[in-house]
Amino acid sequence: MTRAVTPGAEGAKHQRDLASRAAGHTLDDARFRALADAYGGEIGHWPQDLRPAAEAFAQTSAGKAVLEEAAQIDSLLDRFTVASPSASLQMQILKSGARRGAWHRALRRVLIGAGLLGVGLAGGLAGAAAVMIAVPAPALIAEDGVTAFGGLSPDVASSEEKPGLMPAGEGRQ
Repeated sequence: MTRAVTPGAEGAKHQRDLASRAAGHTLDDARFRALADAYGGEIGHWPQDLRPAAEAFAQTSAGKAVLEEAAQIDSLLDRFTVASPSASLQMQILKSGARRGAWHRALRRVLIGAGLLGVGLAGGLAGAAAVMIAVPAPALIAEDGVTAFGGLSPDVASSEEKPGLMPAGEGRQ
């Protein structure tokens, strides 16, 4: 198992610093230890341009000690495993997801219904406003009982035929 360098800008800067130091093909103990901490005890996992200098330093007693220590850490990391979750935990997770999904679906249905109701009401109001704007008020009811929506002749005719009802503008005698 290999170890990764710190991610992000700091990791990239650290990698460039290590590479520029190794470009002279010599490494001291501190630089070699930093490389072993970053990349592990197997030089084959190190960046290609650092390998020749690392292999040369690994022949020294200090280099062998650093690589042995890094190899022990790698061995411990390789043996680490995560236990599988128990069956009861898996069932709890699945049940909680199903409950949450059902609640979200019900909420979505209610909100969609409310939205459709709101759109319908807005459409009705927009239609009423359009009629009010498009048809001027005096033209709504003409003298002959015809409106913008059709004739009101039965109502107008019935008021003229009834003896007790007087046309507008006439007073009682």
